[in-house]
Amino acid sequence: MAWAPDGTRVAGGTWEAEVLVWDPRTGELLQELIHSDQPTVQQAGFMEVVEFSPDGGHLLSGHETGSLVIWDAAGNATLRLELPDFLAGAGWSLDGGHVWAVTHDDQLLLFDVATGARTTLRRPQQFDLPDFQASAGWSLDGNHVWALTQDSQLLLFDAATGARTTLRRSRP
Repeated sequence: MAWAPDGTRVAGGTWEAEVLVWDPRTGELLQELIHSDQPTVQQAGFMEVVEFSPDGGHLLSGHETGSLVIWDAAGNATLRLELPDFLAGAGWSLDGGHVWAVTHDDQLLLFDVATGARTTLRRPQQFDLPDFQASAGWSLDGNHVWALTQDSQLLLFDAATGARTTLRRSRP
C-alpha cells in the first residue's frame, strides 16, 4: 500500500497483477491499472512494490516476476521495464528522476525514468559479496544509493560512477 504525498490517493497491488487507486476520503475507486496482461504474470505471484513518486505525479508498480511499470497521474503506463530476475524491492530517487530495483539474484539496478536507461551497480555474485536484503534507497542528497546485506553490511554506491564503499559492523 502507498499513500500519495498529498494524501489524496492511496494505492495497492492485487494478486491479479493490478494496481488499484482509491480516494481515501470517499472510498471511491479512482483507477484500476493493469500491470500486466500476461497470464504467466497474472498467475505467478503478487505486486511486490506500489509507491508514489516524491511529487505524487507518478506511481511505480513492481511485480514479483521482475517487471516494473511507471504510471502517470492519468493512469497511463509511461515506462515498462523488464528485470533480469525476480524483483525483491524497488523505489524512487528523491527527485523522482530515477528508480532503483533489487533482484533476487542480488543485482542492484538504477533506471532513468525519462529514458529507461539502466545502470547496473551490482551484478550477481560480483566481488563475492553476501546476499542483499530487499532494502535499498537513496541518500538525502541524491548522490548515493545504499543497500543492506544479510550479514549487516551497508553498501554505499556513488550514483554517478557506481563506485562502492562497504561499511561493516565491528564487534569487540
